[in-house]
Amino acid sequence: MKLPAIILVSPRNPKNIGAVARVMANFGFTDLRIVAPHPPVWEEARVTATDAKNFLKKAKVFATLEMAILDRRTVWATSCLKARNPQGKLATLPGFATGGSDAIIFGQEKRGLRLEDLAFCDGILCIPTSPGALSMNLAQAVGVVCYELGAKSVELPKGPQRIKSKELEILITRAAAVLTGIGYRNRQTSKKHAAKLRSLLRRRGIATDEAGFLREILCRIEERF
Repeated sequence: MKLPAIILVSPRNPKNIGAVARVMANFGFTDLRIVAPHPPVWEEARVTATDAKNFLKKAKVFATLEMAILDRRTVWATSCLKARNPQGKLATLPGFATGGSDAIIFGQEKRGLRLEDLAFCDGILCIPTSPGALSMNLAQAVGVVCYELGAKSVELPKGPQRIKSKELEILITRAAAVLTGIGYRNRQTSKKHAAKLRSLLRRRGIATDEAGFLREILCRIEERF
């Protein structure tokens, strides 16, 4: 899934730019565009970018919003809707599907997007917030949107590989025989031991390296008895 560009219009605080770069990198977004930032103190932006400093270097700067979206097809604005009565499409998070949107625009920290900015947009995306505190910090708002739209596209690290069922059954049979051999709950049969072990190990799952560790333990017990 191709993720949309994130466009910041006239951000006032350079630290917000750095924080936006960081959270975009967290969720797999790669296209940061900044329209007429002021003041352009990039050193301050790098402070909050942390691991996304190289990402920040690739940010594109434009003089106007119109120039920033020239190569975009579907553009959505973001707004808390405070003192606004939107006339066009309105969507909220969670549940917003990009629907082909290839740019999400965020306004200035103090006043948000102007009416002339909204004129370039196909619709408005809103994050539901408490009526007593409608607006969000710029970087936090970008973070929420990036999480909702990008989390599914981020490939999480795979867990350890589990052993196959055939190997697990061999391990269970061996462990059950060892329990019977050392007299553990001698009124129970090896079959009952196996059933309890199967329930435990199936539910938990055994990784390949863990299986080797358990085999070594069983081997040492077998040598003693």
